[in-house]
Amino acid sequence: MHARLAPLLRVARTGPPEVARAWQDITRRRADNMRLLARDLAATGQLRHGLDPDEVADVIRATNSPEFYCLLVEDRRWPPERFEQWLADTWCRLLLT
Repeated sequence: MHARLAPLLRVARTGPPEVARAWQDITRRRADNMRLLARDLAATGQLRHGLDPDEVADVIRATNSPEFYCLLVEDRRWPPERFEQWLADTWCRLLLT
């Protein structure tokens, strides 16, 4: 998914205002979905003690953002598979018991 979103991110940053507004809408919807995911994870009882679902949503959103993907895959030349594995491992270590 990030490989498809990354070019859109570059255009949204430099494109016309209507593109920027569309990107802001996508970003808002992604944030809403991350909150739903965090609440679902909290409901399983598997979140680390003391983690607030809103904080979990922020961590998921930040680390799973197209911007972060671009930083590691495009700028630092990580293979996409490495990013995927790293992200899954990071979420497990940071968020789950």
